[in-house]
Amino acid sequence: MDSPDLRPLSFGELLDRTFTNYRRHFWLFVGIMALPQALIITLSVISQGAQARLMPIQGGNGAALPGAGYFVAFIGGSIVAMLAYFVLYSVALGATTFAVSEIHMGRPFTARAAYRRVRGCFWRLLDLIVTVGVRAILAFFLVGMGTFVPVGLMGAFAGSLGGATAALLGIITLVGVLGGMVLVLWFFLRYGCSVPALLLENLKARAAIKRSVTLTKGNVGRVFLITVLMSLVSYAVALVLEGPFLVVFFWKTIKRHGQPPPFWITLGLNVSGGLGHALTGPLLMIGLVLLYYDIRVRKEGFDLQIMMTALDKEAPLAAAAPAPRPATGPALQKKNVAPLVALTILTLGLYYPIWFLQGRSGVNSLKAGGKLGRGVFVLVFVLWFLALVLNAVWTTSDDLSARLSPIWLLAFDALAALVVGVLLLIQAFKVRRILETHVAGSASGPFAGSIALLGSSSFSGLATFFFGIFYLQHKINEMADVGQQSPPALETDVLPAI
Repeated sequence: MDSPDLRPLSFGELLDRTFTNYRRHFWLFVGIMALPQALIITLSVISQGAQARLMPIQGGNGAALPGAGYFVAFIGGSIVAMLAYFVLYSVALGATTFAVSEIHMGRPFTARAAYRRVRGCFWRLLDLIVTVGVRAILAFFLVGMGTFVPVGLMGAFAGSLGGATAALLGIITLVGVLGGMVLVLWFFLRYGCSVPALLLENLKARAAIKRSVTLTKGNVGRVFLITVLMSLVSYAVALVLEGPFLVVFFWKTIKRHGQPPPFWITLGLNVSGGLGHALTGPLLMIGLVLLYYDIRVRKEGFDLQIMMTALDKEAPLAAAAPAPRPATGPALQKKNVAPLVALTILTLGLYYPIWFLQGRSGVNSLKAGGKLGRGVFVLVFVLWFLALVLNAVWTTSDDLSARLSPIWLLAFDALAALVVGVLLLIQAFKVRRILETHVAGSASGPFAGSIALLGSSSFSGLATFFFGIFYLQHKINEMADVGQQSPPALETDVLPAI
């Protein structure tokens, strides 16, 4: 583990460290931010396909008019998409915060560990982001209403006082809007350290906001500069990636006399936009977390606190270092079953094979002859991808939908689902057999009594069939609990000295 470099940083050093951490841990940060962007890309593709199928209702002059189904699907889908993206993006911000903190403190970290850390503080993080958003919106509307109401009354009683009155009203309205925007920006700058404070100091939402206001006092200018610079970088990258598709988009729209451009253009625009946000999204959070630590070093002597804590820990360790615990390996990692169920539902079953891949190396390290391979899961993903592409193309292409009957599409979907279900069921029973073999082999060791407690509750084939990975994870949790139990100390009789 590298020792943390905790010292006051100039603004140039702060920017340099931001880009250095981003470059050295590029795939970590991009992997964290890729999850919400993948969701928004998928939802955009589905939305475009739905619009293409629900839009064409002929009006009296032959023009296409949107039907009621289109509006219901569009509004409902937009609300669901916005909520899902908001939740995932909030989680990604929290995961990025934990990742930057661990890297800054000289500890290795992974994207998976970052998301796991967010799980315990998800509701507090969501509460914080919603609270900050509501406060900013209320501040804007209060300033706006404070301007719009007098302007509306003046406009009502002014009557025909001439163009000078209209110009004055327009200027007052503009000043009110700009004032509201400045106030919102001021709110966000003062709350710039609220997310790191909530996650890294284990605070509640309101306490984190107060903590951020205290920390950013005298540092609002640096928060503003970081926000502006990282936003400029994000817009520049987005322009490079989305620019060609935007040019083709407008050119095709003009050429087709206002009709929607081909599907591949909007798809490329969505994919390039999501890629740009995944690439540049972590930069602002990296800068804010590093600024949070820099402010604490300057105001609170955080570097000295870390040094004293390290010295306090080294003294008892040097006196009596405990014996290292035997490694349980990556196989028996405990996971709450409820989030696994929710994640499987939210991903429409995509997480189901991912669970096998996440625990594959650990399961293969158990004392059993059978091993999990990758080929089956590659085939599962290929089948799912083919079904998704075929359905998307059939939904958006009138030619293909005219040539290919829906019956054939449903038949292919049913066949693919059957093959995927059978393959995953076989893998579930394979993991069950590996776990049973491992428990049976461990029961003959020195801790057979502890393992026997687990063995008395056999691995149910019926539960494996109906509940699959959720039942297996439950049994793995039990195995991990047994593995973490320390053997009882041997009692010896102490004879009195003669």
